Amino acid sequence: MGAISNMLLAFFPAHFGDNKSWYIFPACACSPCAVENCSLFQMKDANDQFCLPCDCDRNLTVGCHEGNGTCICKNSLAGNCTQCADGYYNFSRETGSCLQVPHYLGNTT
Repeated sequence: MGAISNMLLAFFPAHFGDNKSWYIFPACACSPCAVENCSLFQMKDANDQFCLPCDCDRNLTVGCHEGNGTCICKNSLAGNCTQCADGYYNFSRETGSCLQVPHYLGNTT
């Protein structure tokens, strides 16, 4: 058992797109307990004890902010990750990106 003897396993529902899945996240059984770093698509709970899945579209984002779960858009996206950032055009949900405006058309980014 080794490392598992000092941890609890917590089950959390996660919804990515239309798929509903259950994920297992380690939670410490020590006191005091804190999670140092969560993975890209996870955020900390209010007590910094668990990493919870954030609700970000993986096709449009590169992860979420660990502290509040706010989605981090891909480079060419802005706003709620469904519009093009400055210097980009032609948003596509299928590709999860926008095209960069060519420099000869005045793009300065």
